[in-house]
Amino acid sequence: LGMFVAMRHRRERLQNLVHDYVHIMELKDASEKTEKENELVHLLTDWLEACNEKSDKCTVLFDKMKPLFEELLDKETKPGARIPLLNQIWSDRDMFPKLSQWIVGGDGWAYDIGFGGLDHVEAFEANDVNVLVVDTEMYSNTG
Repeated sequence: LGMFVAMRHRRERLQNLVHDYVHIMELKDASEKTEKENELVHLLTDWLEACNEKSDKCTVLFDKMKPLFEELLDKETKPGARIPLLNQIWSDRDMFPKLSQWIVGGDGWAYDIGFGGLDHVEAFEANDVNVLVVDTEMYSNTG
């Protein structure tokens, strides 16, 4: 359960960073932005719209974004680097794809020890969590 919460928190942070970057870029004058920056902003906007969908769209969008990030970050390492926010987004790039979490435990864990947390996770359809409860064939209460 802790890994699920940590992943959700990191993904929400990435969403906030992406939203901030898109907002900053939208405020810039068109003459100040490169074609690559415009393309990246467009893909990031699409990602923000699809980031909570249970599909592979996020992964496909990230595959398109990756070369743009690499090119723009390469330019930013030169003197006069412009947007450190792009570096923060890149550092959380493993959160771009929509990942599902697996929680595995025994029947004692699932029905007694872990039940208090499991009902909170499963209560929301947006949580992409799979739970595998293994029948240990004895009620050991340790999972």
